This record gives sequence, structure tokens and C-alpha cells, in this order.
Amino acid sequence: MAARRTELNPRPSTETPLLEDARSAFTDNSASDEREDELCSFSCGALCRCFGLCWVADAEKHDAMEANKMIGRLGVWLAANTFLFACQRVAVACGLPYDGHKGWKNARWSLTAPNHLCLYASGAAVFAHALTPRRAGRLFGKPANCAAFLGVALGVGVLFSIVSDISSLRTSISEDGSYDASFVALLVILGAIVLAAFAFQIWLARRHGGVVPYLAPRIALVVLYVAYSWVLVANGDSWEFHHYWLAWIASLFCPFDHPASVFCLAATTGIFGQGVAAYGAAEIFTKGSS
Repeated sequence: MAARRTELNPRPSTETPLLEDARSAFTDNSASDEREDELCSFSCGALCRCFGLCWVADAEKHDAMEANKMIGRLGVWLAANTFLFACQRVAVACGLPYDGHKGWKNARWSLTAPNHLCLYASGAAVFAHALTPRRAGRLFGKPANCAAFLGVALGVGVLFSIVSDISSLRTSISEDGSYDASFVALLVILGAIVLAAFAFQIWLARRHGGVVPYLAPRIALVVLYVAYSWVLVANGDSWEFHHYWLAWIASLFCPFDHPASVFCLAATTGIFGQGVAAYGAAEIFTKGSS
């Protein structure tokens, strides 16, 4: 009978009813904060990195903070490029290269060259991932890393000026006629180096994110410039492949943290800075109408 009475008159349960659970889930601030933190952790993890999405209460503040940090990293990247530009201007004043634009008396040139430098360096920063925290830290986070990057960029730029001053190499690939054997040999060596570096970047892309996401936007940009050149040729305009614009395009293919990729980025950035500092911001691929 005792067991029977226990079954008919159960003791009140100490557990919270389901309805009360549901009500407390909407009214309890701590539970709401926990869920918000979970959403923020998720959105700020995968989605924020991929699409910049964040739907938490402080999303606007979060976006503003991230944007300010990105602008700061862009400022560091532009400062590095401006430093290289200034150093190359000193080299030009010393005669490297021999045909560089000397002096600052031409106000239009003096203002246009740094402006184009910053404009295209900003584009390179996006493609080279120089605006991400990890990449920016890899390039400039430590004094040794910063010195190595700037040293390679400056050294390669000055070396390019020295090599271009060799009389037998004072030739443009856009010029008609026969080329000197030493110039052809240099083109072959440079072509082999570029192909090897590109193949290595493809190998790195297969290990980090995939080849298609890596190549698609960069090849699209190259196709755009090829189409641009084709239109010029179709209209009978003269053209010239400026070496520093080619170096700038090559820098877009160097977004990885591997030392070889960082070296390639530094080298191409240095050649681009050397060209803009020596010759100014010439139009991409063109030198006027025929």
C-alpha cells in the first residue's frame, strides 16, 4: 500500500518544467549573453574571415575595430613602399639607372609618381594578403623580418638598375629588330626563374586553400590587361611592356608565408618601386600613339 500511495501521490519534482526553461531562455540575460558569445565566436571565426559577416549586437563596433586595424596595416605597407621609393630616388640621383628621371623640379612628375605608387601598392596589398594580421606580422611584425623584407626589396631594385645600365642590355622587349645575345640570355634566365617561382606558388596554393581560389582573381586581372593591350594593338597604337608594371603583376601572385614566397614578394615590390622612382608613373603598357 505504501508503494501504491507513492505512485498515486508522487513528491513534487525539483526539476524545472520545460515551459519554464523556454521562458527563462528568453528572459535570462546570462543565457542570452552566452548564446551571443557563441554566435560571435562562430561568425567572427569562419564567416567573418570569409565574408566579413557578423550579426551580434556589437557588430558595428566589431567591424569598425577590424577596419581600423586593416587601415593601420595598409599604412605600414604604404610606408614600406614609400621608403623604398625614397631610397630608389637617392639611387637615381647617384646615376642608377643612367636614364632615370633626376630632380624634383617637375611638380607634375613629383606628385604623380608617389600617387601612382600608393595606388598600385594598395592593390598589391590586397592580393598579397598584406592586410591580414598573420601576413602583416610575418612581413613587419619583428624588426628582423621588416629589415629583411626591405633589404631584399631595396637590393633587388638597385641590382636591377645596375644590370640595366650594361650597354648590351639597354634594350626593350617592345623594340623591333634583333636583340643582343646577352639580352636574349638574360631573358631566358629571367623567364626560367619566373616559371619556377610561379610553379612553386601553385604548389603552395594546393596546400593552402586550393589552386582555383588562388588563381581565379589574379588570372582575371591578367586577362583584363591582355585585353587592354589587344585593344591598343587593334587600334594601331604603339605599346611597351614596362618592366615595373610586370613586376607589380607578379607581386600579386605572392600571398603565402613561405620564405620563398616572401622573397618573391620583396623582389617584385622592389623592382616595381625602382621603376616608378626612376621613370615615373608611365601608362601601363603604352607609350603614346603611333
